[in-house]
Amino acid sequence: VTPMDVPSFRDGPGETEMQPTMNTIGNLLLQIGIVVVMFSMGLQVTGGQLAAALRRRRLMGQALVANLIVLPLAALALSRLVAMPDAVAAGFLIASIAPGASLSPKLSEIARADISFAVSLLFVLATLSVVATPLLAGLLLPNNPSLQFEPLKVIRILVIFQLIPLLAALAIHRWRPGLAGRLRRPSILLANILFAVIVAFYLIRDFPALRMLPPATLPAMVAMTFVSLGAGWYLGGPDRATRQALAFGTSVEFTGLALLITSLSFPGTAANITVVAFGLVMIVVNTTAALIWYRRAGAAAAATAPPISGQQAAVDLRRTPQP
Repeated sequence: VTPMDVPSFRDGPGETEMQPTMNTIGNLLLQIGIVVVMFSMGLQVTGGQLAAALRRRRLMGQALVANLIVLPLAALALSRLVAMPDAVAAGFLIASIAPGASLSPKLSEIARADISFAVSLLFVLATLSVVATPLLAGLLLPNNPSLQFEPLKVIRILVIFQLIPLLAALAIHRWRPGLAGRLRRPSILLANILFAVIVAFYLIRDFPALRMLPPATLPAMVAMTFVSLGAGWYLGGPDRATRQALAFGTSVEFTGLALLITSLSFPGTAANITVVAFGLVMIVVNTTAALIWYRRAGAAAAATAPPISGQQAAVDLRRTPQP
């Protein structure tokens, strides 16, 4: 079996017949999941936050440079450096250029970064990725007849499942803020549940293909995640909180978007499990970074806190209700 022919299911008894059904279930889960994620994302950002972020033209420009130029070039270089098979390279490249993951603001919150900028950047990247990700994929993907990729077809799909729910939620937030407030928490919870279900589904379905990934693939994923973090940090300006927000906005890619593209464009190949594996690597590395930054922020706050004098401590003690 060549790397290009790695199926999502082993061709055991009955499994070949099951594969179209499982592909349909997977695509349906992805489409519902992306709609819910985009809708919840639109409920989290306000027009004022977007306007404030867009006024920071230099910072926003650097964020776009990181996501639309630096990351694609780095991913292409790494995929060629480790000589990935074409299907694996396709999954790796698409997973590296699919911005707009809803996890990035949560990680920014943990790290005590600039949450307002993180949410606004997430919205901008999710909007741009509808067009940018398919076009970049068309330029970067290996030239292989077995990898038939149609950027315009993918753009049409993303307009329906990504852009329309995103803008609809933003409109609700703008004109029906009370309704948006009631929908926000349930939609975020549902989005998180669906993401977990999707990852579990593809891990179980494509686990045989996971074992056939080349050994160098995992180190390349880890390296790409660190490159993304570093690019966001370097281009995030002088402020620590903004640097961290851009680092997460750059290094946490939208696994659901990448999976939708690969499952529709390259069914039955190792591209899907490559995206899932890369998504898990991103979560582990970025969550670790967020926790490290959280501890450092806490230590820095404790070090800079003014000491409490004995007199002030006595006053505070007298003000404390006694049992």
